[in-house]
Amino acid sequence: MKRIPLCAALLLGSACALLAAPARAQECLDCHGSAGSTVTFKDGSEKDITIDPDAWAASVHGAMGASCTDCHAEHSEYPHPELTAGSAREYTLSRYTSCEPCHEDQFKRQLDGVHLAMVAAGNKNAAVCSDCHNPHTQKKITGDDGKLLPEGRLAVPQTCARCHAEIQAQYRESVHGHALVDGNPDV
Repeated sequence: MKRIPLCAALLLGSACALLAAPARAQECLDCHGSAGSTVTFKDGSEKDITIDPDAWAASVHGAMGASCTDCHAEHSEYPHPELTAGSAREYTLSRYTSCEPCHEDQFKRQLDGVHLAMVAAGNKNAAVCSDCHNPHTQKKITGDDGKLLPEGRLAVPQTCARCHAEIQAQYRESVHGHALVDGNPDV
């Protein structure tokens, strides 16, 4: 009997897992890829659970072959278990730790940030990871060196403007805002 070396078996197993991820994502997209998919929570709030298949494929997570259940392990079976969150916002707040396993450094840094301090103080509307970085559509914003890519840097003010429009408008008109638009990555 011929034995397969351990490293070859590990390599083969890793390749199979990576090739299977898009198929697992497709299983989810068969339902969640249909426009108008929503879930209603106990308080009557709704959350759109439609995932645009093209946007997912173009996202950093889709492009790397991530499976939906890598982040949504609790939804690995169908029919899905009943949601325990009482509201759409409560669901979002309960999910923000799902980013930690793959984004440990960024997760640790944001723990002492102003947004998480506000959540800890009881402000349930303060931003968590997915409020700024939609994991289903997020493009790659950092290079292999961990630094923001130019397109990532340009997107920061636009992302902040979703909640802080007045401040962003002031920034856009400032010397720093003009420099950023003109291509200076150091502002």
